[in-house]
Amino acid sequence: MIIHSLLDCFAGIWPIYKHIVDIPLAAAGFVVTCATLIAFVLQPLFGLWTDHGYSRVCVLIRTFMTFPMMLLGPLSGHWNSHGNAIGYLAMFVIVFRAKIGQALYHPAGATIAGNETTSRRSTYLSIFVAFGWIGYGSSQILFSYSYHWTQSHTEWLLIPGGMILLFAAWGCRPKELSNDGIERPSLLRSLTQIPFGQQRLYVLFFLLAAMSAPE
Repeated sequence: MIIHSLLDCFAGIWPIYKHIVDIPLAAAGFVVTCATLIAFVLQPLFGLWTDHGYSRVCVLIRTFMTFPMMLLGPLSGHWNSHGNAIGYLAMFVIVFRAKIGQALYHPAGATIAGNETTSRRSTYLSIFVAFGWIGYGSSQILFSYSYHWTQSHTEWLLIPGGMILLFAAWGCRPKELSNDGIERPSLLRSLTQIPFGQQRLYVLFFLLAAMSAPE
C-alpha cells in the first residue's frame, strides 16, 4: 500500500509539470496520449504475467521505471539547448517508462492486495486504490514545491526513489499464484491466453475510459 502511494506520487507529476514548464497543449497531449495508450494496451499481458508467478518481478520493475520521472525537472532547465525535437523525445521516453511501470504494477499490486484476505477482498482493494490516489493527489503540490525550491533540479529525488526500490526488494515477497511444477508460458503463448471474449470486461473498460477522459 505504501509503495503504491509513493510510486503514484512520483508518476503523477505530469499535470502540474506541463503547467509549470508551459508546454504547448497539443504537444503535451500528444506525449502523454501516445505513452499511455501504448503502455496500457500491454496491461492485460502484464496481468497474465502476474497470474503465472511474476507479481514480485512486476512490482520491482515498476518501481525502477517510475522514479526517473524526476529527471523531467532538469530536462526543462536545458530545454532551449536541447531543441524542441530532442526535448520532446526525451520527455516521451521518461513518461513512457513511468506509464509502462504503472501498467506493470497495477495488476500485480491489486492481486497482492486482494489476496491478503478472502473475506474482505473488496475492502483491501479499495484501500490499495485509495493509497494510490492519495499519492497521485499529493504529487502535484510536492513536485511543484520541489521544482521551485531546487530551481528545477528535482533529480535529487532519485535518492528517495532508490530507497523505495530497496524497500520494495526487501519487503515485497508475495505468495505467487502459480502452482509449483507448472511451466510458465512464454511471451507469445501468453498473448493467446488473454480472455478477449469476456464482454463484461469491455463494459468495465469503456466505463473506466469514460471516467478517466476528463483527466
